[in-house]
Amino acid sequence: MHLEVKTQPEQRGQKQQHIEDRDKVGRNKIHEEGILAKNNVQGQDEEYPPHRNVQESGGHSGPLLYRGNPGVDFGLGAACDPAAQSPAAEDIVGNKIARNKHPDCIFALSLMASRELIRQYEEDGFAVFEDPARAVVAIEAMGQFGRAFAKPAGLPAPVVGAVQLPTSNPSEAEAKQLLASAGIASAPEEVCTTIDAAVRAAEKIGFPVVMKIVSPDILHKSEIGGVLLDIVDADGVRAGFDLLMQRGKAAAPQARLDGVLVAKQLKGGVECILGIHQDPVFGPVAMFGLGGIFVEILQDVVLHRCPFGPDVAEQMILSIKGAPLLQGARGRPKADVKALAQMLSRLSAFAVAAGPRLQSIDLNPVLAMPEGQGAYAVDAVIEVAE
Repeated sequence: MHLEVKTQPEQRGQKQQHIEDRDKVGRNKIHEEGILAKNNVQGQDEEYPPHRNVQESGGHSGPLLYRGNPGVDFGLGAACDPAAQSPAAEDIVGNKIARNKHPDCIFALSLMASRELIRQYEEDGFAVFEDPARAVVAIEAMGQFGRAFAKPAGLPAPVVGAVQLPTSNPSEAEAKQLLASAGIASAPEEVCTTIDAAVRAAEKIGFPVVMKIVSPDILHKSEIGGVLLDIVDADGVRAGFDLLMQRGKAAAPQARLDGVLVAKQLKGGVECILGIHQDPVFGPVAMFGLGGIFVEILQDVVLHRCPFGPDVAEQMILSIKGAPLLQGARGRPKADVKALAQMLSRLSAFAVAAGPRLQSIDLNPVLAMPEGQGAYAVDAVIEVAE
């Protein structure tokens, strides 16, 4: 969008000061919303940052003076005439001419006036707001709709076969097996029910390994000390197995303990979080963000309705504020964004195929490895409606 601001500074006194105060509110909101505005005061142009576009005319309830300048998508007027009971005839005619000349544009007025005057403007096709900030927000929202409708069709979502959800929440290992059917990769791992089996699995996978308690009744394992990192030898595996089983029984005596998960410990990637939430209106909605403080404190995440293709997924990934960390900021190796986008789009297709019984998916963390080395779900939680 482009905003062109036209003001008429000939008025003076208390009324003019009130107009200027309201104009300042509108301009502050324009800056806040990141709309590109062009101010035309007595023939002098002033550019505002940075990227969207509207035309403003202000000063009184007179004609908006919309001239159909190239690239202008909206007209925004600021006026203050609370004592007026009816608009002047030339004002009505001038505004109707401007409105009829540009029927494909939205005209918004920030206006303090009588109800009769407001009604006449609305009948002429103007959107009337008392608060200029709300007018700017409405214009920005329409711009977002316009850009969304103008986008070309993206790549199709991945094809995922039928998904048979379990009758209750699956364990981490079961959740990863379900997701693997949709092409969502995780690190090499094995569920072990004995100490000896855990040692053999660790030696086969290769040290260092991660060890986790396996139980469908304990979804958040780290909260009970159910995750052990940097296990580097067989003795560590033996001690870790006993410790995890003890902690599981102590923290959740009624929980079903299926054993211990032994997994390859991946290093060198960027921690991300991928998720699905079942929205009552929009259905499954996908979420992407960086792990750690980026999601917990900064809430730097992006949402999108499912399903979608890898091109949309990549746009989502690169839209967050922390995206430079995936693109090699400060000498870091570039992360495998393509693999991350494939995982996110496949997750969106899985969510749709799973149907309404799927309540949520939490992949946290997902490690985006250096470029060309893929992306892997390190932990997975799936919640289903029973």
